[in-house]
Amino acid sequence: MMHPIKAVTILFISLCTLKATTVSTLVHSGTLVTIDPEQPEAFIGYFTVDEDGRITEVSEGEPPADIEASETIDATGKIIIPGFLSGHSHLWQSAFRGLARDQYVWGWIQQLHFVYGPHFEAGDPFAFTKHGALDQLRHGITSTYNHAHNLNYSPEINTEQFYASLDTPQRFIYGFGFNRSEDVDTRFNNLRSFVDTVSPLAEADDRVLRLSIYGHMWPEEIETHRRETELVKELGLSVQIHCLESPVRSPVERLSIPKLLEAGKFHSDLTMAHFIHVTPEVLQVAADNGAAMVWNPLSNGRLGSGFADIPTYLEAGLEVAMGVDGQASADLSDPFQNMRMGLYSVRMHYTSADIMDPLDILRLHTLETAKALGVDADVGSLETGKFADFLIVDSHAALTGPIFDPVATLVFVCSASNIETVHVGGKMVVEKGDVIGVDEEVLGIDIQTRIDRLKLAAENAEPAKHF
Repeated sequence: MMHPIKAVTILFISLCTLKATTVSTLVHSGTLVTIDPEQPEAFIGYFTVDEDGRITEVSEGEPPADIEASETIDATGKIIIPGFLSGHSHLWQSAFRGLARDQYVWGWIQQLHFVYGPHFEAGDPFAFTKHGALDQLRHGITSTYNHAHNLNYSPEINTEQFYASLDTPQRFIYGFGFNRSEDVDTRFNNLRSFVDTVSPLAEADDRVLRLSIYGHMWPEEIETHRRETELVKELGLSVQIHCLESPVRSPVERLSIPKLLEAGKFHSDLTMAHFIHVTPEVLQVAADNGAAMVWNPLSNGRLGSGFADIPTYLEAGLEVAMGVDGQASADLSDPFQNMRMGLYSVRMHYTSADIMDPLDILRLHTLETAKALGVDADVGSLETGKFADFLIVDSHAALTGPIFDPVATLVFVCSASNIETVHVGGKMVVEKGDVIGVDEEVLGIDIQTRIDRLKLAAENAEPAKHF
């Protein structure tokens, strides 16, 4: 008869072994491009996911035979990468693609915001934002910064956009949009009220990565900038501003930089969307104070905004993220196209093919964006402890030919049509372009009905205001 102590010991070891080898999901035999700085090269391997949707192990080779998984995914012949992040997006703009085709930034804003914005009704921001989030998911963007706008100055505009994102599987940072027509006290009180309302939901739902604000950039009293800085620190929020995007407005905006600096607005929780028309002095101020910029190549090209000299920014020590901007300015929220537009524009500018590597730009659209937004502990790479947000990419559907270099194939060749599945927290949310559990035909009809109403209202309205 076995000694009781020995029997207990064997039972304890068995239980520990069971706990260590039982997982929710096992993904194996794929080519992993983890974006983990400790594993820079692509390799064939596996990773495991627990019930909380986080990665428990990433390794080369075949998985141990004793792993028991509720779901097993054989990714043979496929490439697996972290889900893309968009560091700057306006999800509601998804319903307005192709607008103002020959206008740069301010003419485009005139049509988008002041022709249609005043006629928004209840339900429009929710429907348009949901449409935008699902569109990004289909294109492999599993986490986004939703830079909200308050178009017709209604408090519900913000809450509708926030709840719309909660109605999709996508993770997000929500950037509260101020009503610029209100006095400063009212603006900040509305922000407090919004944060009080949504914070319990944000804390309970891991899709909400952070809360943020669309910060003041226009020439305001320095006290406004100081109060904003103090308030966001008190509430634990990050800040994003549109900065130096327009070639026409940028000389005026640059005059505000000393004021922002004096008010303490340049800090590690500040991201500047676009940040194209800089001077060496402005660039160094941003870099030295820990701010980051969000590069939006497709949008900058479509609107003729200008070229962002990313190698110079990186050399200065500035953090660089990437975004697809709104679907009304980039029109196509495909990170593969965004990477190519950015990479090729840099190579053309420098007349050099080695100025920026495909892996460099893949990092920018994943881990570096997560770092700039302060969420890299959770997303941005396939590493133990992070959420299992990933894409399974099949370069043979649509057929792109043999693979000589997985990273080069991803960046030079693939598009959203090569995404086989999208996973958030280990759960498949998109399969071959279809968002699971969503009747996109019904959503599309609803969006079209709302746009038809807005078009009619705009046609019958007084001439819109101009900048």
